[in-house]
Amino acid sequence: MRRFIIIGIILIVLIFSWHLYLTNDARRIAREASTKSTGTEAEISLSINPITNVINMTLTMPPSEIDKDNPWAEVGKQLGTVLVTGLIKTIEPMAERELNTKAREHLDIYALMVPYRLRITLKEPDEEAIERFRARRKEQLEAEEQQKREIARQYISEGLKLENVRVATGERFGRSEVGVFGTIVNGGAKTLSQVKVRVYFLDSGGRRIGEKDYSPVLVTTLGIGDNTPLRPGYRKDFGYSLRDYAPSGWAKEIEAEIIEIAFQEEKS
Repeated sequence: MRRFIIIGIILIVLIFSWHLYLTNDARRIAREASTKSTGTEAEISLSINPITNVINMTLTMPPSEIDKDNPWAEVGKQLGTVLVTGLIKTIEPMAERELNTKAREHLDIYALMVPYRLRITLKEPDEEAIERFRARRKEQLEAEEQQKREIARQYISEGLKLENVRVATGERFGRSEVGVFGTIVNGGAKTLSQVKVRVYFLDSGGRRIGEKDYSPVLVTTLGIGDNTPLRPGYRKDFGYSLRDYAPSGWAKEIEAEIIEIAFQEEKS
């Protein structure tokens, strides 16, 4: 009799130990089900009671304050909250089914006797949560900007080139003036709404002593100037007077590079 009791205790310990091990998988399933279904950037806090198998999940919704420049942010937040509230009724039984199916697949005997239950609640963010959301939003925007800069740098390096950039005499308002002339060639596959060129003024020793930026390609809503984008395979000639910008000591020698571009947004 004593032997059977010992064996029974060992089996119970093994069954419950295996169940405790599998609760980490249950935690992952519940979190993924919530994230995929809501599609929000909500903070998720989750706790599991391994005795009752009740999973309590709290979703802290992002505040509209993190998008102050977006006039629709508050409306979006309210709609998002309504949608998530409705989705919770779908998420809870769906996640419970998946949790209990996994329990059967993994032979979690304890979970078969005490099935998983998921309870989701929504929570308004406190000051600390708001700061976390703001920090994450800032990091996200910085990462997006960095990615855009990297894409632009690569396009400038591989898709654009300056040809025949030179100092020459041109005519402006009926009089001769020294200017910078050249050609931009778009050898890439994108249409550009802006190309900014930086011209460096060199002294007799070839040292840079000044600079001036020009935008030979610039598409604006105002329609000022040429206002024509630079399409793939197209070339753009440019010429600008240097009379008002050249510093003293300039040896009428220059260097030039493309420093900034903007891709034209595709019309849907």
